Amino acid sequence: MSIMEPTMPDDFWTKLGVKYNLLTHGAKEWAQERKPLETIIAIIQEAISLRYKIIEPLGVGGIGIVLQVEDKNLGIPCALKFPRPKAGKESLFAEIIESEIAQLLKARHPNIIEVYYQGRIQFEETQFPFYIMEYISEATDALEYFSSQPRNVGELLNVTKQVVDGIEHLHKMNIIHLDVKLENMLVSSNGRAVIADLGSARNLVEGSVTTLITFTREYAHPELISLITYSTVSTDPNRIRAEVERPKLKKSYDLYALGKNIKRVLKLHEPQTWKGLDPYSRKYLYLMADRLLDGRNTDDKCALGLPPTAFSEIKYKEISEVATDIKKITGEYPLHQIIPEIDEHGIRTIQTSSLSPTPFTSRLSQIITHPAFRRLGDISQLGFINLIYPTATHSRLEHVLGTFSNVVRYCDALYHDPINPFFRQIMNDDDMKAVFLAALLHDIGQYPLAHDLEEAEPDIFSHKEITIEMLEGTAKYLDLPSLKMLISEQWGISPQRVTDIIKADPTDLNSSIKDRILHTFLDSPIDADKLDYLVRDSVNLNVPFGKAIDFERLLQCLTIIFKEQQRKVYVALGIHEKGKVPAETVAFARYAMFGTVYWHHTSRAVKAMLHYAVWEALPPSKSQKVTKEFQSDFRAFIFGITGIKQDGLFPTQRTTLPVTTQLMSSDRKMIEWLVEHTTPAGNELLKMISNRDLYKRILVISKRKSSRLWDALIKFRNKFGWEMIVNLQREIQHRIVDFVRKIDDSKRRTTSALEPIATDRVISLAEKGTILILIDIPSGRPGSAIPLEYLPEADRKEMLEEWREPSMLEDSVIWTQLHDSFLESAGKIRIFCHPDVSNTIRAAILKDELESLVEASIRYIEKGK
Repeated sequence: MSIMEPTMPDDFWTKLGVKYNLLTHGAKEWAQERKPLETIIAIIQEAISLRYKIIEPLGVGGIGIVLQVEDKNLGIPCALKFPRPKAGKESLFAEIIESEIAQLLKARHPNIIEVYYQGRIQFEETQFPFYIMEYISEATDALEYFSSQPRNVGELLNVTKQVVDGIEHLHKMNIIHLDVKLENMLVSSNGRAVIADLGSARNLVEGSVTTLITFTREYAHPELISLITYSTVSTDPNRIRAEVERPKLKKSYDLYALGKNIKRVLKLHEPQTWKGLDPYSRKYLYLMADRLLDGRNTDDKCALGLPPTAFSEIKYKEISEVATDIKKITGEYPLHQIIPEIDEHGIRTIQTSSLSPTPFTSRLSQIITHPAFRRLGDISQLGFINLIYPTATHSRLEHVLGTFSNVVRYCDALYHDPINPFFRQIMNDDDMKAVFLAALLHDIGQYPLAHDLEEAEPDIFSHKEITIEMLEGTAKYLDLPSLKMLISEQWGISPQRVTDIIKADPTDLNSSIKDRILHTFLDSPIDADKLDYLVRDSVNLNVPFGKAIDFERLLQCLTIIFKEQQRKVYVALGIHEKGKVPAETVAFARYAMFGTVYWHHTSRAVKAMLHYAVWEALPPSKSQKVTKEFQSDFRAFIFGITGIKQDGLFPTQRTTLPVTTQLMSSDRKMIEWLVEHTTPAGNELLKMISNRDLYKRILVISKRKSSRLWDALIKFRNKFGWEMIVNLQREIQHRIVDFVRKIDDSKRRTTSALEPIATDRVISLAEKGTILILIDIPSGRPGSAIPLEYLPEADRKEMLEEWREPSMLEDSVIWTQLHDSFLESAGKIRIFCHPDVSNTIRAAILKDELESLVEASIRYIEKGK
């Protein structure tokens, strides 16, 4: 092709020269490139003359030139792009533009600039590709759009959403942009945003093993930079051009660059100058930006004051997650439709609690009606408590549904936390469904008198272990594939995820952040489980303590608290300080319920009797084979009989229990099973429980009044297993009987209520092998492995606005004091005595004498040990 004369007017070249002068070395490059440009533009004009007419320059970049053209047929403006004729780089720039054309043609999307026409011209020894694309009216690049004036939150989110949508489409096409930055995004006057430059984009699965890439160093993922073994010389030190192995390129590189550029936008203006960019949205976007950095956070001050190490786990893995989180803040994410269990205004509800109604969805109904779940309806919540409070007849099923209802409210409240965006952004719908299932199923391994039996021997009788076995499908005596199928198919959640939440340890900083948070919904100072049983038990037993909890106020103050600990992040359910009093009311209610109800002296008497009967049934701890057989027999009972197979309940059981009893049906069945396995002495204790013929207190030991003996007995329980406690009880009984036997007529005491005591009955029962003495040492019930912590009022203003500094959490002093002294304050150690001789022994032995006998027994047993 012959050299053509320039066809453009002088002002065209003047304008193009101005665009060149905006570059770092623009004046020099303009002088070198003007002459070839005159010819190239003339040739292009001729090639497109039938339909398009070149109007004026729009911009000059490091690789290409963009001109405005007019579609002569439609009368609309378009844009034309072709490579710069830079000496020695003609072929390189042409190859980049060729690649850009190919990517644009493949990745058509409303938020990616559209191509209308492509072509090539020959200039000297090089073919110059060009293409014509849509022209964005009155458009500027995103940097100028946001720099020119402070935009409002709607404009900021609108542009961000469109750019994310464009990147998401590229990634679905297995294309990575590699140079995501504000300068490569165009924003029109009406707010439409498009990704306008795909010259750096590369296909991840097609093409040669090695490929030439270009990117901006400032926004490049550190891993991308590390891939570069050499790069071509560039006049801009921030621009990198190099060959890399295509399989090593990752989509996370685009996410990293996007995060860097969101931060650029947020830092363009002072917070107070942004129009309508409320502090919550600003915090939300900063958190999003930090999560986009692929765990490569290097700033000392990360979003919400989180330590940089936290982001390696909560980082975004896919651009689709970013798109969802933008919809959450714009209101386009229909939470109540996606998770209908949160919609309190649904057509069907079930009244599971006095605190709130629960939406009754189809998949919830399928879980509730499953036989493994339905069996909980036959298991009493409070066991032997109904011997003291006759109205304590509610079931485990009621409690589990109430816990589920509370967890649903917790998630809804945290999602709408007006100060802290952490939960809304970090948790997705699968996370919330998983914790719903964990709430529904965390007690599915419960069985009659479970807590009482666990206190006697935690390893053999652990209901939590049974729960895990049921959910993981390893329960030997129960076929549970249908339950696992419901979880997987109807809820879309892996059963393993449910067990991971149940088993999570909030103090294990190496475990999953999400699972640790969700676990605290079920086990923490203010967990949903406590909120249900404290309120439910109070209502059913007609005691006031749980009724004092202000549930609605507590919901308004829930938040997620976090802090750096051991160079990692500690996370848990917490509160804003204004909710401290309602939260502490939970601790007070729990303390009061234990002191008044759960650890009532009569309840502890029944436990002591049950525990001894259980210990009589257990094989020696050294007999591992026999212990496994016993546990296997026990599991066969609770899986094969209690409520699962309704036919054939105890078809051949012989029992000495009375026909009429105050015990709940399932508790009676458990007692009957124990009758078949324990000794005659244990059998007698179980019969007495059924008759409500209970042992009586002869000695009460408190921390305050008998500190030395209290400490010795607590230490004894913590140090030794059940067999040593049995030995201690027998030794105390031996010493008491021996003491009574030695009382002669001259030393017999009288009281105003009793005639001179007779010791014959005591000695006679002892010689028959009757269990006369039981000792009850309550185990510690801390209530939570973590403290009650809150975001202090003093930091509230900073948290409302920027929240860029780590917030110094504060502990509830009241909760800590109740927690640390719970056993000492609410608990008592008691010596119980057979009811036939309790008055005799109380009259025969003074309190200090009885304490001396107990102390001597401890020393003797420990010495023998």
